[in-house]
Amino acid sequence: MAQNSLLPEEKARVKIDRQLTNAGWDIVPRDEYVPRSASAVKEALMQGNIESDYLLFVDDKAIAVVEAKREENPLGGDVQIQAEDYACNPKDWYGVWFSNQIPLVYLANGNKIYFKNMLQQDSDYIELNEMHSPKKMLKLIGQVSEYGALPRLDKRGLRDCQYRAEMKFEESIKNGEKKSLAILATGSGKTYLACLATYRLLNYTNAKRVLFLADRNNLAKQAKTEFCTFNRTENQEEIIIN
Repeated sequence: MAQNSLLPEEKARVKIDRQLTNAGWDIVPRDEYVPRSASAVKEALMQGNIESDYLLFVDDKAIAVVEAKREENPLGGDVQIQAEDYACNPKDWYGVWFSNQIPLVYLANGNKIYFKNMLQQDSDYIELNEMHSPKKMLKLIGQVSEYGALPRLDKRGLRDCQYRAEMKFEESIKNGEKKSLAILATGSGKTYLACLATYRLLNYTNAKRVLFLADRNNLAKQAKTEFCTFNRTENQEEIIIN
């Protein structure tokens, strides 16, 4: 659909979808929810058969409500009341981090994002430059997750085989499997895949270290070079190699 044919609410949603995606959230309809993923569910059902614009889940537990409005909406008190009412009325069968409470509330119109932590009494809304990631939201509510902070994997810059291998690897560890084997053709980027898996484990899970073994010195040197030049990180930070 052409951008100029969209309604004001739809134009704002396009921008909000992008903000959520950039923060690592998988945006899905409520009938296509993927378990054990960092998901932003559109039009999620709440108590009284009303719908929240987005309901965000980590570890299959509702962690945040996002109330979306058109760009012209100033996101004032009426929007705040609406969003906070959703946060206090999750469906009985939703997993939650805190009893009868979705802890984080976001207001967005495509241009501005406001945030409030409902766990902090008498707190005010704070304007954000970008949407919070799953990792950041867990930190805000003082919770940890073994694999729930793994954000959406951007396929850009990855070969199809690398993307599929990483997704299958992460699926296997979430399912509790202890071993994974990736078989890729020569020159398809297996070492880069190892860098990617290592970074995501160290940055988004409870993993403390990763051991990379090579059976020849030249392969070890090649791997070290690959790790040192790996740039698919938050803020292009370096991976520390010992």
